[in-house]
Amino acid sequence: MAAYRLWVFILSAAGLAGQISDQPSQLDANAGLQTEDNDPGLPRVLCRMALFAQYGADVPGAEKLVRHGLALSARNNTLETADGAACLTTLAGVLEWQGQRKQAQQELEHALAIRERLLGPNHMLVADTLNRLGLAHFYQGRLAEAEQLHQRAVEILRMQAPSADLAA
Repeated sequence: MAAYRLWVFILSAAGLAGQISDQPSQLDANAGLQTEDNDPGLPRVLCRMALFAQYGADVPGAEKLVRHGLALSARNNTLETADGAACLTTLAGVLEWQGQRKQAQQELEHALAIRERLLGPNHMLVADTLNRLGLAHFYQGRLAEAEQLHQRAVEILRMQAPSADLAA
């Protein structure tokens, strides 16, 4: 039953992705989703749906969803929040899948700055973002920077209880 609900949600996300304009400049109140765009929870939902679309191999749909969520967050002045950082991280994942590593790195750097400011420098989500940012540097051939980021993440994770994240 839980698997059924998940697939219904994924299929809904895929259908919603088709309602979003391909042109970023058209993501306004007159285009894209036919919903209440001023709903403060909508950007978070769109970004979570983008994850499902991404992992369902609909990367173009995921990009549409996450960019619409970010546009709404920016318009509602909620980009600099924990949800905004999560949405930026989702966009980074989409960009990584598309091979746009430099742009992904920039989104991760923005998400890291938000998370450090909101959650403090020793939070698990900061460590997770540092790991992802380290991988972005690694894939671009910047090994020294990647090592520094991963080392900082390990230091944060060592402060926590032993976990699979630390082992990884």
